Order: sequence, then C-alpha cells, then structure tokens
Amino acid sequence: MKLTKCTKKFFAAIISAAMMLPVIAISPANMGHAAEIEPEVRVLGATLRTDGNETGTQSLRVGIEVSNASYAGACGVKVKIAGSLNDGIVVSTEDKKYQSVYSVDKEADKVQYTVVVANIPMEYSAREIEFTGFVKKLESSEIFAQTPMISRSVDGVVSSMGASLEEELELLKSGNYAGALVYKIAELNMSNNTFSDSMGADVLGKYSEAAFVAKGTKSYVAAAEPENVPYYSVMTDADGKGIGFDIKQGSAINAETEKYIYSFDVKAEAETQIVMLNWGETNPDNGDDGRKITCTGEWQNCQIRVANTTQGCHYISTVGAEKEYKLKNLKIYRIVDGLSGVAPDVNTPVTGWNNEKTEYTIKLDENSVVTSVNGSENAQAIKNSDGSYTISSAKGTDFEIGFSFPQRIWSNNNFREVKVKYRAASGFGGSQRVNKYGTASPSWENGEDNNHPNNITDGSGEVVLKANEERIGYQKYFSAMRWYGIPANATITIESITLSDKGEIITATPRPAPPAPQAPEGEGWTEVDLAKDVVLGNPAYISNYSSIIANGSDSIEVELDKSYDKTQSMQVCVAGIAYSNDVSFRVWSGGRNSSRTSGAETMTAGSSGVGFSKTVTLTQASSGADPVETFNKITICGPSFGQSIKDMEITAVYYKCLVQATPRPAPPAPQAPEGEGWTEVDLAKDVVLGPSAYISDYSSVIVNGSDCYAEFKLDKEYDKTQAMQVCVAGISYSNDVSFRTWSGGRWGTRTSDVQTLSAGNSGVGFSKTITLTQAVSGADAVDTYGKITLCPPSGQSIKDLEITSVYYKPVVIQERPELEDGEIDLSTIQGSSGCWDPVNYQVNINDTQEAYSWYNLRENVASGETVTVRMIGEWSGNNGFRVWIGNGHSTFCTEALSGQTYKKFDSSNLEKGEFDETFQFTATGGCDYLTVKCISGSCIDGLVIKRIIVTKD
Repeated sequence: MKLTKCTKKFFAAIISAAMMLPVIAISPANMGHAAEIEPEVRVLGATLRTDGNETGTQSLRVGIEVSNASYAGACGVKVKIAGSLNDGIVVSTEDKKYQSVYSVDKEADKVQYTVVVANIPMEYSAREIEFTGFVKKLESSEIFAQTPMISRSVDGVVSSMGASLEEELELLKSGNYAGALVYKIAELNMSNNTFSDSMGADVLGKYSEAAFVAKGTKSYVAAAEPENVPYYSVMTDADGKGIGFDIKQGSAINAETEKYIYSFDVKAEAETQIVMLNWGETNPDNGDDGRKITCTGEWQNCQIRVANTTQGCHYISTVGAEKEYKLKNLKIYRIVDGLSGVAPDVNTPVTGWNNEKTEYTIKLDENSVVTSVNGSENAQAIKNSDGSYTISSAKGTDFEIGFSFPQRIWSNNNFREVKVKYRAASGFGGSQRVNKYGTASPSWENGEDNNHPNNITDGSGEVVLKANEERIGYQKYFSAMRWYGIPANATITIESITLSDKGEIITATPRPAPPAPQAPEGEGWTEVDLAKDVVLGNPAYISNYSSIIANGSDSIEVELDKSYDKTQSMQVCVAGIAYSNDVSFRVWSGGRNSSRTSGAETMTAGSSGVGFSKTVTLTQASSGADPVETFNKITICGPSFGQSIKDMEITAVYYKCLVQATPRPAPPAPQAPEGEGWTEVDLAKDVVLGPSAYISDYSSVIVNGSDCYAEFKLDKEYDKTQAMQVCVAGISYSNDVSFRTWSGGRWGTRTSDVQTLSAGNSGVGFSKTITLTQAVSGADAVDTYGKITLCPPSGQSIKDLEITSVYYKPVVIQERPELEDGEIDLSTIQGSSGCWDPVNYQVNINDTQEAYSWYNLRENVASGETVTVRMIGEWSGNNGFRVWIGNGHSTFCTEALSGQTYKKFDSSNLEKGEFDETFQFTATGGCDYLTVKCISGSCIDGLVIKRIIVTKD
C-alpha cells in the first residue's frame, strides 16, 4: 500500500508485513491482571532495506516496540515529511491492510511494528522524515501512550550504520548504481608510481593479500598538461587486459551476496570500448554485469559491477588487443547486502514454545550465538533487523561457531534433535558438528561427541541435527553444539533454531554407598577436596557421597595447593571402587593438555565392586614431557589416548611432595623510582596470576612458562585516555628474557599499545620505566582499565623471571615542542622495534629479536637528491644499529663516506653515552621514510633516539 499526495510526491511508504496476525494482542496469561499492567511503546531506530539498492532509490525503515503487548488493542506510526504543511499519514493495526506486525516474542510479551518509506531518490537522501509511534489499550479508541517524534534521513542512517559496523559506509549518489549502499575496500594510489593497495585489507578478511597489478604496459604521468592531474597510461596486452585488482586469497565467493563496483575515470580514443575481464571473459551468469563502456575521447566516469566468484583478477580491459587508455580515480566498492542494520523482508519466527509444548524456538542473541569458542574468536555473527544472524569468518581463516541453548529449557527437557532454518548459505556443506550434553558451553572439552556432518546445502533450507542418544543421560541432555571445519569464505544466515523430539525425563539410578576412604600411611599427605578442587571432563560428575563418578570421562584434573617445580617428585594416592572388571587409568603430574611434566603411570582399579587404594610416585620425565617449568595439577585419565575411564568411582585423592625444589636466592631489594606520585602494587594481594605463576617466599612474583602472566591491580579504574607511567623491577636467572606489558587485563581489555621490555643479563637486577598511552588502533573495545598486564612475547615463553616490585603513576602528556625544519616526528614510528615515549618525546629501543622501525620523512627525497641527517640520542647497549632512507623495508640510498646503502653504528665508531652524529645519504630512488634497524645477527639494545633532523643539501 503506497502513500500518495505527500509533499512533492517523491516517495511512498510501505508497511512491512513479516507475520500475519489477526490482531496485535497476544492472549495474556491472566486477563484478570489487565487493569494492573499497561502497554508501553518505544522507537527502535531506523535502518535501510536492501531492496531498491542499485536502482537510484533507497528505502528507510523505522520500527517501534510495544511491551506488555497482550494489553494493547492497537499500535501504529505517524509519518510526516519534515517541513511539510501536509499532516502526513497514520498507519496502524486498526486498519486491516496494516495488521501485519514485524515480529512477536510471546515469552517477553513484545511485538515490533515497522513502517518503510520506499523509493526515496538520491537527491532527497538528506531529507528528514518524522516518525511518532503510539499504542492504544484494549477496547479503547484513544491513544494511551506515544513516543517523542524522531526524524531520520537516509544519509543519517547510513552514517549511524557505518559507526555501528565500524565501516565508512556510503551511498553512491550518481552513476549506473546510484542508491547502492557500499563501502570502499581499495583505492589505487595516484600520489606516486606505485601499485600498493592504499586502503589495506578487505574488512571481512578475505583479501589480506590483495594488490593492484597490470598487464600489458603502463606508465605513470604526474600532473601533465592539459589534464594537470596524475593518471596512468595503459597499453593493453594481447588479451586486451590492463590494470586490475588481484585477489590472491579467498575464492568461490558467493556471487549472490558479494558483489563489487569498480568506479574509475577513463579516457581513450572515440569508439574504444572498455570492459571488465576475469580470466579473459566477463561472467554475467555469476554476477558480472558485462557492461561495455564506449569511450568518447574525453574523460568519463564508469561504474561496472563484478562478482569475484573465482580466485584471480578483474582487469579494466579493452575490446580488442593492444589498445591505449588513460586511467585515474580507481576505487573498488563492496555492495552491502545482509550486514547488520539492513533488514530484508523475511518471516521472523516466534520464539519460545509452540502451542503443544513439543518444540521450543530459542531466541537468537549474543548468549545463544557464540563466536568466542575454544579461546579464540575467528567467527563473526552479525545480527540483522529481522532477528536473524549472518555468520562468516572474522579473520579470513577457517572458523568455528557455537550455539548455546537456554539452560532452563534443556535441563528440564530431553530434546534429541535441533531444526535449523537458514538462507544465503555458501560453503557450509563440509562442516561438522560437536553435540554437547549437560553444559551450556559449546567450547572444547574432553570426550566430546564430534564428527557429525551438518549436511547444509547452499542457498536456503532447513536441516535436522540429531543428538547421539547413547550420550544422553541423567542431567546430560542435548544442551549446545559447535560447528567446525568451516572454510574461510563460507557464510550463512541463521533464521531460527528449534529444539524438538522430546524424550522421557531420565532419572538417576541410585548408587550404593562407596567404601569410606582411608588416608595413606605416613605423614605429609594433603587430601584433595573432591567437591571443589577438581576439573571434571564430560560426563564425570560429583555424586551424593561427594565422590567422583568417572564413567565415559576422558580426564579428571586435580588441583594442587600451589605450583611445583617440574623437578619435584610427587607421591599420589587414588582410592575408590570400580563396578567393572579390568578398569585401568593413567596418572601424571600436570594438566590434561600441553602441561605434563612427568611420565604417565598406569594403574588398575582391581576387581569389580571391591574398593581399591593405589599409590604412585611421579617424577620428572626424561623425555616426551611438555615444555613447561612448573605444574599445579595431577591428571587422572583413560588408559590410553582416545579411551575413557569405565564405571569407576573415586572416593579420595591424596598427594605429598617428596623432593623439595632448590631454594631460590633472595632477590635484590626493590627500590622506588625517582620522583613523586608513585603508587606501589602490593604483590602479595593485588595481583592476578596466570598458570604456573606464583608468589615466592620473598613476596615476589615468579613468572615461568609459555602461558604465564600476571595482572597487577591499580587503585581504581582509569579512563582509557589516561596515560600511565609504569616501573617494573626484578631479576631473571636466564639471559635474553623479555616480556610484554600494556594497560588493561590479559584478555579482551587492552587499552594501550603493547610494549616489550628486556630483563637484561642473567642474575642482574633490572628496573624498567615505560609510559603506556591509549592505542591509536588495535586495542580492545573498552573505555576504562584497572590493571597492568605482564606476559610473554607473542608465541614465546618467559624463562625464570622474578618481579620484585611494580610502581605506577598517572601522567599528563604535555604539548610537544615545535619541530625544526626537516625534523622527523618520532611519534610516527612504525614497525616492531622500539616504542614512543610521549612523556620524554623520545623513542626507546631495547629489543630481543631482530626487527626495525621507520619514521615518516617531512618531505619525499627524490632519486639523486642528497640529504644531511643529524641523529641525537643516547646509547648504552652492546649491539649497534643501521640507518637508511627508503620505503621502510628497503634502502634506496648510498652513504656519502662509506658508499654502503646504510649508515652503520657500533662500538667501533660510537661511544656509549649521549651522541650527536651527522652523516649524508644520496637517494637512489624515491624515499618517504628513514629506517633504524639492527645489525644482522644481533638486536638493538639500550638505544634512545631523541631527535632526527633530515635536510636537503
């Protein structure tokens, strides 16, 4: 139904009908309470629909939500063009034509109602449209409540969507695809003769290795007359191919959901035809529009749509070989389709129970759609306005996705299958599934029920995923699932997940009381609290007798009172009873996965129904153990890899240490850093320790291992913009020990850049002071921090590091002194070597691995030009460094005196202490950066760069 006679008649409004209901009201649970509860209404906001995309118009959708909907008689929206003298129009459920509501949630007693203003031309995309939502009570013709008036425009909604998605979304306002909602993934750099992708990787991770390339011959023309702008002159090859965009990663992309627009200015002789070629042809069947542009001899803008359905490259080509064209302003856009904020017209399922209470449709939200599984977040799940979720890779790699069912539902109902309704699926055919029982977490655990195919075909459909009934038992109902083995380029939109096929409730079979445990002989034994200090692998559980029932379980981890050195021997006594003959199990020191320090000792439980008590001594393994230095657990698991423990009941676990660790020497006494305002962290109280880290007898923090870390608590939460100076003191008993530090916690709350520090020489105390400031990019999405984190370098371990003190103080970053002509802004540091100190306006480099950093020159140095470099700083290390000008990674120069392609500083020509050195370079190519790098085979240490001034001779 279109609205007519509105101001200037430039749009029509259409009521979105997703679910046909005879009336808005939902039958209330207790009509007797109607007088006590009143309906409420609020505006949900505005989004765009994708219909009309690429047709020169757009559509604006605004929704309202009615709470306590079973007590509402009607709802609606008043629509009016801002500034219009017309009263607008009212669309309401009181009109039979408009009684469709967008979605309904019976459990929450809410409905959503939407109005869509369609066919808005691009010349009116900035025009504000006013919306007011209202609701009426049952059996009342009067408006009971209404929302404040809001006004929205297409341009405004695009801006808001972009901010929400962290993308620079835009509407194409002219050309063949006016009205298309897009974001730019690449732009050809026209500032110099380069073919690098100046926009970086595709935000969805599919093009991390993409680059601009050229066939035939091309030349760069810098602002020549009469155009007076830079452009590329291209002579196409024998296939007619010229400049293209090479997709080196990601293939078989769904042509129905991922299309691209190449926008560029081209000039060629009249009647020359321009076309996009992929593997020598256009592919209109796969989504290419196959458009041919006939040139006029003048510059003209072209827009051509393609679908990157194969790995390879689309080239801007000529019809016919070896023809010339000129090119500038090449931009590549991805057409947005199905992202968050775009509301396609699909039926939204009712969540909750069906009328017969035989099936339950779960609510799709951040609790039920789990992107963070197994400690990583390689999937992204974007919620659409219709309540569906579009799932794809977050990092351009293969990924997993989890689904968690509501615990109050699965724990009281024995569902044995799940129905998944989906659309726009691509690449999920080979994915597999893990079924979970008795836990809401879809993440990995021992003894999983895996290797179930999902059988999801491309396109739209519904699959029925069945549980393994042999795995279902008392308190172990179908509760979650994890999909894995999903290719990087796969995508799917999940519309609904419904639990079905209810079985009978399973009750527990009463177990006989196990024999009372007896402590082993001798002194020094510690008993494990089985109700608290154990980690149970599925499906083990604690019985009513506080014993552990390990039937079908892959492992049980027993937590010790502290961390022990791997050289320490541990005596372990396991007592219990088995209800099958020939039951055996293994025991070792360390955790279940990647932290074993001893050999795996096999024990037997004896005859069925007879209590047992077995004692074993665990010593450091001579080979085959994991590369960890400490252990804080004892693992009990199946008799061999892939086997589980049979019907065994563990009634007690005791342990005692037989070999004491070599006493640590007393560390150097910590000293407070110079200056006022420092706060010392109480290492005995205000520290959160990761695995294998512990507090020593000297109240210092021992960090030793690959997964070690320590979080030092601050006195309060600080805003992420607050700079923090941190002083870390301690000692290491190994050489080349380094560690990272940042503001924020260890996982998901980092606010600053990561800084790497060296602990110096073995056995020598150190004290390092750094300044942590808000990261420009790459930090986590948090607004405050209340911790400082210390952890190993990425992918490495910390060897025997002892932290004796941590001090901190908030600092204010003063305005920087004005730079001289040619002086480099050191804060432009790039690369992995060194860090910018904003308090002292200097760069500190003290690395533990070969690396380099580079800095933006104030102006480009052209080939043949000579520059004088003045470098001021301080050097206290043992390893020197090299300096050059070039493109960052590569040197494009010769040094005036040595003739080398760099200037080298080491102990032969640079004394320790403060220095002020001047030298010259002659450029052998265009240079935009100055680079500082280690001397090959070593690493820079103890270098402070205070100023670098580069002037042309």
